[in-house]
Amino acid sequence: MKKTKNKQPGAASSPASRPARVRVGANKEGFTLVELLVVIAIIGLLSSIILVAVSKARQTAKQATAVANIKEMQKALEIYITDVGFYPPDVNRGWDPGLAKALPYDTTGSGQDCATNMASCICGTYLSCTAGGPPPGLTNTWTTTAQNNWRGPYIIKWPQSTPWGGVYDYNYWPTATTRGPLNNCVVPPGIYLGIESGTGFTLDAATEQMLYNAGIDNDGCPDDGEAQLLLMPL
Repeated sequence: MKKTKNKQPGAASSPASRPARVRVGANKEGFTLVELLVVIAIIGLLSSIILVAVSKARQTAKQATAVANIKEMQKALEIYITDVGFYPPDVNRGWDPGLAKALPYDTTGSGQDCATNMASCICGTYLSCTAGGPPPGLTNTWTTTAQNNWRGPYIIKWPQSTPWGGVYDYNYWPTATTRGPLNNCVVPPGIYLGIESGTGFTLDAATEQMLYNAGIDNDGCPDDGEAQLLLMPL
């Protein structure tokens, strides 16, 4: 009987018994143009969605800031009228009517201040007493009354600007006024706190609608480019 020879260590194997070697990457194909365009389109779509979400978040944050500021001023004015006995007059756009200091002053940096230049608060000069002046029944002595009864400050500082670059505008309108792009909307007499933008003092329609939904814009003119919070009807 023929004996099978044992395979000696180190002996070469036949080509048929060797495992096939795989050349990595030999058959690898790149992306086609269509695949690249699809990927680019998906990235662009995701970027657009993210940008919209970020923009919406920013607008929401601006709205929250404006609402918080104007609510704080509303509460401060309620305490002011309890101490002083009347709402302060409407001196000019963007002025603190008397919440951080006893007498009105310009917060926009002009340097005008009723405490240092009383002419700004005297009827018939800078301050109109027929349209937005001291409340009915008051005369030029209102400044003395305010200084004697003032127990503030009721706020730390009147905000210098709104989140949209405009001003917070205290408005004392003893008679009806017209607003809107064509002055075709009548705002009833009252005391209002306004929110304006920095571009022609006009808020865009979407922002005004947000403030209206938040209960801030209640002047009866939903498209006048500003939000007016009614403090007290007259």
